[in-house]
Amino acid sequence: MQALARHLDTGSQRVTEEVLYTMRNLSNAVKGTGVDNVDPILTKLMDVLARTNINLIACSVGCLSNLTCNNPNNKKTVFRAGGLDTLLRCLLQNQAIPSVAEPLLCTLRHINYKHSEYEQTQHAFRTSGVLT
Repeated sequence: MQALARHLDTGSQRVTEEVLYTMRNLSNAVKGTGVDNVDPILTKLMDVLARTNINLIACSVGCLSNLTCNNPNNKKTVFRAGGLDTLLRCLLQNQAIPSVAEPLLCTLRHINYKHSEYEQTQHAFRTSGVLT
């Protein structure tokens, strides 16, 4: 995963898209296995959510969903890196696109449950203004 993540910033949209597709597939295979040292990858994946290409966003959020599933460390990392705001902003911009909205909602569910900082995450979600 780390070797692939190095190629997310190549400047080539095609390379970035292929790397993200591969990472999404691999992230599904490693979810919940305790694979460590993915903090920089999580940050890079969240950065992709600010782009405008729906395919890139969908792959990135698919990776985030897989990597936060049953992995308390990754859940905390995403939250601590401002992931809640990033995910909510992306959801508001792409809520009508199922390939983005579904994994975004799953990732939000993952980071709000079953880790030592879940109460802080839930409080931040409730006070984010999204529910109004």
